[in-house]
Amino acid sequence: MGKTGGYQLLVKGQFIWFKSLLPALLVVIGTIDALAVPARLRGSAPQYSGMSLVVETYEENISYTVRPLAVIRVDNKGRFDCEVNVGEVTLIHLELGQFRAHMLVEPGAEYQIVLPPNVPRPDADRFNPFYKPEDILIGIVNQPKNNLNNAVNELDEHYERLYNKNAVDLIRRQYIRLADEMITSLDSLSDNQETKFYQDYLFYRKAIFYSLPRSRQTTAVIKNYFSNREVLYNNPAYWDAVKTIFTGYLDSYLKSAKGRKLAPGMNSATRFDSLSIILSSDTLFRNVEFREILLLKHLYDGFYSGHLSAEKATRLLSDAVSTASHPRIKAIAQSLSQRVSHLKQGSMAPGFVLRNFKGKEVSLDDFKGKFVYLAFLHTENYACLKDLPALNAIQERFKKDLVVLGIITNEQQDNAENYLKKNKISWTALPFTYSQKIVFDYNITALPSYFLINPDGKMSLSPAPKPDESFDKVYIDINQAYKHQQIRLEKPKEKTIYDLFR
Repeated sequence: MGKTGGYQLLVKGQFIWFKSLLPALLVVIGTIDALAVPARLRGSAPQYSGMSLVVETYEENISYTVRPLAVIRVDNKGRFDCEVNVGEVTLIHLELGQFRAHMLVEPGAEYQIVLPPNVPRPDADRFNPFYKPEDILIGIVNQPKNNLNNAVNELDEHYERLYNKNAVDLIRRQYIRLADEMITSLDSLSDNQETKFYQDYLFYRKAIFYSLPRSRQTTAVIKNYFSNREVLYNNPAYWDAVKTIFTGYLDSYLKSAKGRKLAPGMNSATRFDSLSIILSSDTLFRNVEFREILLLKHLYDGFYSGHLSAEKATRLLSDAVSTASHPRIKAIAQSLSQRVSHLKQGSMAPGFVLRNFKGKEVSLDDFKGKFVYLAFLHTENYACLKDLPALNAIQERFKKDLVVLGIITNEQQDNAENYLKKNKISWTALPFTYSQKIVFDYNITALPSYFLINPDGKMSLSPAPKPDESFDKVYIDINQAYKHQQIRLEKPKEKTIYDLFR
C-alpha cells in the first residue's frame, strides 16, 4: 500500500501511485505484461503420458475467439510442469476429449492440479461444431478450501440455481422485489473471498439479476453498473452481464427519443471514432471505454445478424483498430476485425509451420508460386478415406501448378503414417500434432475440409469443393483467371521511338 487507500506500483524503477490496483494494471498493461510473474501449473496425469495439452484463453469476450496461451507437455511418466504468462487473473481452459476443464489463474501463483480421466472424444465428433464437452473445474491440490476458484464456483452454482428457478418471474412478470431478494442471497456468499476480482465478479452477477425485471429501465442499469465504472477486460462475469444486458441494445436505443437525435449521425458516420464522439453526447456514455465496447459489440453482432451491411461493419471494425481510445479496445477490435474477414476470398491464408512425418519443418510459404489445395483429413474417417484416392489423381493431373497439402488430424501419428505409406500417397502430408493452432486458424468444424490458396498465398476458395464436387473444372477456371490477371499486370509497356535512342 502507498498513500492512504491507494497502491504503489513499481514501473521501470519508479513507484507510481494509484487509487485502486486494477486501473494501474490497465494503464501500464504493456509494462506489466513484461514484468508479470507467470503462473505455474504442475502435477501428474499418467493417462495423458506423452501428450501435449494446449492451455487456452479467450482473445476477447465478444466473439469468444480462443487463442493458445501455453502448452503442457506431459512426459512419459505422466509428469508435467508448465509456466503460463498472465498479467492479471485469467480464465484458462483445456480441451481434454469429452471434457473442457477450466480454472482461474493468478500471476505468480503455483497450482498443483488434477486433470480428469482421459476420455477421448469420438472421431465423428472431434470437429463437430454442435458437440459440447462436459464443462468441469480443474482440481487444485495445494490451495486452501476458500481459494478463488472454489469461491467463484460456489457463487456460480448458487447464481445458476436462483436464475433457473426464477428467470420466468423476473423477465415476464418483472418482479423487482424478487430480484432484490436474489441479490441479497448472493451477498450472503461475499465473505468467501475479499479479493477485488471476486467482489467484481459478484457485483456483475448481481447486475444481471438487477437488470432482468428492468428491461424498460436500462438507463438505471447503465448508471448503476457501467457509466462510471472501469471496464473489466478479464472478468467473465462482467462480460456475461454485457452480453445479457446489451445484445441488441443500440438498435433499440437509436429508435428511442434520445437515440433518434443521434441516429442520423450514427448511420452516416464513416469512422469509428466519429461514432464514439456522437454517442458521447448522451451523458450515459461519457465513459469512453464503455461506449466503445458497446459500439464494437453492436458492429460485430450487426455483421452476423444482418442488421448492418457486412461492408460497413467490416470497415468500421477495421477502422477501430487504429482509432479506438485504449490499447485493449484496439486489441479487441483487431480480433473482431479478423473474425469477420477471416478466410474471405482475397485475404491472406493463415500461415503455419508444421513438421512432416520425418521431423522436417514445412511451412505454407514453401509453396508460394503454386496453388495449394489444402485438405484437413483423418485416416480413420470414412468421408476422408473416400477422398484419398482422388487426391492422388488431382496431384498427378495438376502437378505443374498445384500442390495438394493434407493436414492429418489423427491423434496417433504412427497409425496415420502407416496408413499413408501403405496407400502410397503422392501428395504432401503433415501431421498437426506439433501445432494444433492450425485447426483454430482455419476454423475446422468438420472433416474433411478443403481450401484453395493462390500462388500469392491468398484465399481463392474458402471452403473449396471436395475432389468429387467438380473440383477440376473450378480449379481450371480459377487458374486461367489468375494467369490472365498476371499477364495484365506484367504486360510490358509499348515501346516508342524514343526507346530506340536509350
